[in-house]
Amino acid sequence: MLDWRQATRQLPELINRAIDPRARPLNETELQALALGLRTHLSHDANSPEGWSLLGRVGIMLNNATLATQAYGRAHAIAPDDLPAASGYADVLTRTGEPEMLQQAAGILNHLLNLHPDNLRILQLAAINAYQLERYDLAIARWDKMLSLKEGSSRWRADIEQKIALARQHLSAKVH
Repeated sequence: MLDWRQATRQLPELINRAIDPRARPLNETELQALALGLRTHLSHDANSPEGWSLLGRVGIMLNNATLATQAYGRAHAIAPDDLPAASGYADVLTRTGEPEMLQQAAGILNHLLNLHPDNLRILQLAAINAYQLERYDLAIARWDKMLSLKEGSSRWRADIEQKIALARQHLSAKVH
């Protein structure tokens, strides 16, 4: 069982390792300690969208949908126009596949696209969300825009083109 005092002492080191792409990845025990340390820290500094977003990322890494959704939701509530907080929240809502949450994510993504119309991550999330909502025409339009914005590797382009083809099949079947 993790001790919150120990997790709080380790928090700076664990955060540095979590955000440094060159650092050794955190193992599950370290991720649990990071989550506990962050929760303890956020109980004293509850208005930190960065802290809540990081806790949301940790929730994803721990495969804990509840933690990820709650943490990103809190970050988004604090800073609705903050790109990492809002996109993280839309991402976890979309991952649920639940209609009500998909609709909520669609609203967030539409708002973000108004602010950042050429952001590839937002376009990708919005395309996936539209696809899950069976708005195939919208998913195709967003993937097409991604293709127009980025040259990308042939593998990346082929992946997007495959998604477009599948959405077109669904759209065709829906029309007939």
